[in-house]
Amino acid sequence: MVLAIHRMGMFADRPTLQIKKDDSASTMAVWGNRLAAGIYPTIELLSSGILEQFPRLRVLLAETGVSWIPFALQQADRGGDQLYAGDSHLTLKASEYFHRQVCAGFWWEQIDPFLLELCGEDNLCWQQDYPHAIGTWPNTENAIDYCLGPIKDERLRRKLLWENIARHYRLDLEGPEHYSARPAAAVSA
Repeated sequence: MVLAIHRMGMFADRPTLQIKKDDSASTMAVWGNRLAAGIYPTIELLSSGILEQFPRLRVLLAETGVSWIPFALQQADRGGDQLYAGDSHLTLKASEYFHRQVCAGFWWEQIDPFLLELCGEDNLCWQQDYPHAIGTWPNTENAIDYCLGPIKDERLRRKLLWENIARHYRLDLEGPEHYSARPAAAVSA
């Protein structure tokens, strides 16, 4: 089973600012809160023992982005080592549960070797959310080029574009031809 946790549901119980109508500064502050909202429930999930108890459960972090994950995993691993000092109900570190059971989606951020090293190349997937505001259509090709610009390896690009999520959901699919060999294009940020 895949438990999909959506970014918008993650911030529901978190404090937010009141948005004044047509106030772009307030809107951006709330948007920032929503972008960071994935940290709390993800760390809670990784440290709760749920993934220990259900090792075959897979989790999708939908619309959370992924750039925050290396920081959160490093801090959770360090905190676990310091706080529990070997006296924990968990047998793995937070990052190990993440690598074993979690996949996280990105749509408009650059994926680079550092991010892949800490998150795992099997744990990230590109996503599209048409027709919602974060969706990249009709500029999807540009979004993919921007996100995967630093990634030149075609095998890795396929994994990030469709193979990881297909594997996560245990779908037996062949990928779209135009994703498999399309080289990265230069895109200005």
